[in-house]
Amino acid sequence: MENKEFTPVKLHFDKWAYERACRDAEDKLMAIDKMSVWSANNGVYIKSKDLMYSFLDDPIGTFKDEWYRVNKEKIGINVNVDKLLELCDIDIRELDILREGVKRYDAKIGITDDKKTKLFKYYSIVKEDDYTEYTKSEKQNKQVAKLKKFIKSLKEVAEFTQVYPANIQQGLSSAITFDMRDSSYKINSSMFS
Repeated sequence: MENKEFTPVKLHFDKWAYERACRDAEDKLMAIDKMSVWSANNGVYIKSKDLMYSFLDDPIGTFKDEWYRVNKEKIGINVNVDKLLELCDIDIRELDILREGVKRYDAKIGITDDKKTKLFKYYSIVKEDDYTEYTKSEKQNKQVAKLKKFIKSLKEVAEFTQVYPANIQQGLSSAITFDMRDSSYKINSSMFS
């Protein structure tokens, strides 16, 4: 008997959650962009990779530090940064409001080198594998193959007779579920967890 290597079979891809995560990531990127624009409009340009990471973690602290670094020679006196910002009519609370817009999204953000512009830019990290469930054993692979065969048979039978999804689901102890969003049968991945 030859020893076969186990290959996981895809059970379920949560398309809706994946699309939601992609939308949230895009919204977070837009919110980060608004913070960067605000910062640039107030004299601080976030361009280096280290500065971008710092700005992502603590935009207010990074803005204050960078603003002071850029403007300290013009000022010539040693005064608290908050007082200087106030004297220059820079309302840091606006950045705080924009930061709250970024914090409400739970998307992962990375920084990459844009080859065209030769600058760094933010990008979202959303992986399909994070929303995909796979089998964990050869036994589960066999069960999934049988359930897929059953679903295929249901589709063939549905061509000439009425199939009631609720009854099918109940008759199989919810091993197969019917997704009304796209009118299709799915293998219930919770059986295999």
